[in-house]
Amino acid sequence: MNTIIVHNSTKSYPVHIGQNLSGQILMTVKKLTAKGGQVVIITDSRVKKLFGKKISQALKSVRPLILTFAGGEKNKNQTTVTRLQNELLRRQLGRDTVIVAVGGGVVGDLAGFVAATYLRGVRYVQVPTTLLAMVDSSIGGKVGIDTPYGKNTIGSFYPPQAVIMDLDFLVGLPRPELVNGLMEAIKTFLTSDKRSLSLLPKLNFDNIKKSSAVWQQIIFRSAQIKAAIVAKDEKESGERKIINFGHTIGHAIELLSKFKIPHGLAVGYGMLAEMEMAHLLKILSKKDLDLAVKSLKIGGLDIVNSPFAKFSAKDIAIATKYDKKKEAGVPCYVLLKTIGKVLVKNGRYAHPVPLSIIIKALKTIGCKIL
Repeated sequence: MNTIIVHNSTKSYPVHIGQNLSGQILMTVKKLTAKGGQVVIITDSRVKKLFGKKISQALKSVRPLILTFAGGEKNKNQTTVTRLQNELLRRQLGRDTVIVAVGGGVVGDLAGFVAATYLRGVRYVQVPTTLLAMVDSSIGGKVGIDTPYGKNTIGSFYPPQAVIMDLDFLVGLPRPELVNGLMEAIKTFLTSDKRSLSLLPKLNFDNIKKSSAVWQQIIFRSAQIKAAIVAKDEKESGERKIINFGHTIGHAIELLSKFKIPHGLAVGYGMLAEMEMAHLLKILSKKDLDLAVKSLKIGGLDIVNSPFAKFSAKDIAIATKYDKKKEAGVPCYVLLKTIGKVLVKNGRYAHPVPLSIIIKALKTIGCKIL
């Protein structure tokens, strides 16, 4: 098992990465409830069907309450949060309650938001069950929900007590889900760790166990890099914006598809567009652009059948206006300078890009013309 400590201004917390970690989950929860308090597992209906029995058995001795909601990004909203909060209130659970978020990024974001707001804050533990959540969303303390105006437009920074990543949850997951998560790892390597890209050809997508050490290394490096960035910039005022590479366009794609295109894939296509912008601005060389695109292909991104043909460049540009990184109402982009490094100018990690460049980049990669 690998363990990383994430440091921030309020407290530090461990991230455990390994296999067969049911005992670690129980030990962590028992510590938090040593003086009492109800353990509440929050998960979605799909994850409960897949792993409900396993997690319930692991926490059997602390007699957890299980609350579920319908899965999917479309249900990561205030309606779901209110229903869960009311259920906790109906049971008169106190501030010594411990929430265990078991699931992917949607579950982690939503359950964390419930924890942050219930009785002004109760403790919670992240147990991610998807690769996407392991390499990205479960680390850093961002919690929140979506609105009709965009992803994660309501939320907070509220770190967990611990994050426990058990690779056993990944065994048997279909290839598309692994590819979806791998895009966030590739994002991290493209911006911060060129050497780790060499791990990609060694992955076995059809049988996790045959390359489990490589998968664990990818998760570990992604988590390690993100933990270091979060420690330096907890509230995303500077360097943490690096993590949003590919997300300005990616979130727009998700929004336009009504969240039918999953987050990781949307970010993968967002990276394609944003790298093309950097190349057109003469920031990223053609050689590095080609290498980055090759890495996305090795990671399983279907570039030939991309979703860009479904949307107009104008619609994508409009959708980016709801992005959280905008300054003075103008969306900003993390621009790749070389493989493993982003453009930093005047202390800024995200930059405005002329609309003409955005449109040209989108058109170059197959988007409809205005």
